[in-house]
Amino acid sequence: MTIDTNGDNGNGKVTLAVIGTKLDRIFDWMKELERCQQDNEHRLNALENGQATRVEQIHVLKEEVKNLRAKSETWAFVNSVGTIVAGILGGLGLGK
Repeated sequence: MTIDTNGDNGNGKVTLAVIGTKLDRIFDWMKELERCQQDNEHRLNALENGQATRVEQIHVLKEEVKNLRAKSETWAFVNSVGTIVAGILGGLGLGK
């Protein structure tokens, strides 16, 4: 091993340069992780908002189905009454 007479440690400078390069890579990697985390947060927020909208749509659709069933039952009753009246009128001979 040679001794640097200028008091300059060349290996130390190289080692620090290598460490500096590796630290830069680590910092870049950490920035990328932070960006990915932020992207995931935005995506999850969008999914949660979409889910809330879909839940509300499901409630609206359930209410509409309930209302349509009520209308259907009403029309079924009206049709039954009409059929009974028609049958009575036909039985009495008033339908001719």
